[in-house]
Amino acid sequence: MRILLGAAAMLLLAGCGSDGANSGGGKASEAQGAPALKVTAAEVSKAFQKNEAKAKLTYDGHTLEVTGKVKDIDLDIGDSPVIKLRGFGESMGMGLTQEGKLSDVDVHGLSKEDAAKIDKGQSLTFICGGVDEVMGSPQLSDCKVKV
Repeated sequence: MRILLGAAAMLLLAGCGSDGANSGGGKASEAQGAPALKVTAAEVSKAFQKNEAKAKLTYDGHTLEVTGKVKDIDLDIGDSPVIKLRGFGESMGMGLTQEGKLSDVDVHGLSKEDAAKIDKGQSLTFICGGVDEVMGSPQLSDCKVKV
């Protein structure tokens, strides 16, 4: 009986191992081959500020072509690059709106070498395979710079 419970627990934990980048129930694979949804970082930011649930439904499962102005190039806690794009409604350059909501759009998935070629202030377009949010801030995943 313990073996069965252990096996069930391992299967359950394996299913929970998703990184959250594609929590749309397989929609991303359905969208493969479809044209990318072209949006600006400000549009994505504004959508998440207005209604996170609606924004998630709108963008989840689509390949996104996101254009924006680079605000920062950082490394996350795992030492992976995070490119911050200027969002909608930023007040005083702090990444917050006047209402106190996060406005930046974070781009994940680039190599350190690709991130090292980017400068603050550049306007760039990224092709991204997923979107999520952390504390209301849009998080784009599986991104590459469009050349």
